Amino acid sequence: MRQYYYLVAGLPDISMDDSKLQLSYTTFMEELLRAFPGRDADLLRLFRLDYDNDNLLAWINNKEAEFHPLGVISPEELKEQTELLDYDERAPLRGIPTYFLTFMREWKSELLEAGKEKKRLTELYYEYVMQVSNVFVREWFEFELNLNNILTALNCRKYNLPVAGQIIGNNAVAESLKISTVRDFNVSGLFSKMDNLLNLADEENLLEREKMIDRIKWDYLDEHSVKYYFSVEVLLTFLIKLKSLERWLSLDPKAGEENFRSLVSSLRNSVNMPADAHIK
Repeated sequence: MRQYYYLVAGLPDISMDDSKLQLSYTTFMEELLRAFPGRDADLLRLFRLDYDNDNLLAWINNKEAEFHPLGVISPEELKEQTELLDYDERAPLRGIPTYFLTFMREWKSELLEAGKEKKRLTELYYEYVMQVSNVFVREWFEFELNLNNILTALNCRKYNLPVAGQIIGNNAVAESLKISTVRDFNVSGLFSKMDNLLNLADEENLLEREKMIDRIKWDYLDEHSVKYYFSVEVLLTFLIKLKSLERWLSLDPKAGEENFRSLVSSLRNSVNMPADAHIK
């Protein structure tokens, strides 16, 4: 296992209480790109795929859409890959993950349900990243998936929306969320942070709620990275925290409320609920 003594030793201390960044997420990502060889570079690539996902979703709606710079796949590559979809022996192009092909074939064949393109791509994304051999990275993505699913289920319950159709994947947590009606969806034994999520479900201050969610993520990372020292896992832990902190510092009360309302609106639209239903 490759060790990164210099990089790890040079990491600045960061905490949830920081009011400014000593290092930007983009700058640190670029530093890792220069430092990581082979397999570690492949792991880092997994943490850029969410940007490629957003770029792909933007591109299928607008071929002139501006791409996020941390994505790897270009508009030209998406165009070329689309043109090659009918020729399996020539797909995928180098650098394009296999789940992109599945999504793009479904999109080109008009098999995607309107309004659920993002959900379908997210399903394929998590199936893909959770096959990685690195235990820390695989378990992080599963934790992230479970966390997002539980938050979605709690929001659906709060606003009297059906849960099952909003849940991503089919692991034990996902299946329990789809069918259970008890307070904890019967996942407390499967997800160690469930009590924390239940406590924040009634938090009316949306910025405080977001910070509580980030705290759950940081606590998980602290607990699961403690056995690593100068390895890639330490650097990826810092990268995830840095992204979280950068996002947190960019929020303001108005933006937080708008983001939350947008989330609830998207849940309603996906199940054809009336737009005038009350949001507290």
